[in-house]
Amino acid sequence: MLVLTRRLGETIVIAGGIEVTVLDIKGSGRNAQVRLGIAAPRAVSVLRKEICDEVTEENRRAALAARQGRELWQELLQTADPTMGGNDVDEWRTEADDDGDQGEHGGEGAVR
Repeated sequence: MLVLTRRLGETIVIAGGIEVTVLDIKGSGRNAQVRLGIAAPRAVSVLRKEICDEVTEENRRAALAARQGRELWQELLQTADPTMGGNDVDEWRTEADDDGDQGEHGGEGAVR
């Protein structure tokens, strides 16, 4: 880690056109707060570390939940009752078509 000392109003430049300027210093010792101004190209994301850590953790939890959801879905598909039928549209026909006739099944009535 590079450690630099800067005074109020001084700037450091990081490759890629990123400038960090000391804007204000409040307090002293361990309770001091330093206000920094960061000028960076729009393509460069600038986040506080704690926010970056939160986003990383949330992404990890979301990926885990998605994986668990896929695994559950696969398990359900593997244990599905084969008598439930497939994806054939005819398997899902009801008593009558929307226009009121009895459809191609001649009024059989029940869904197979």
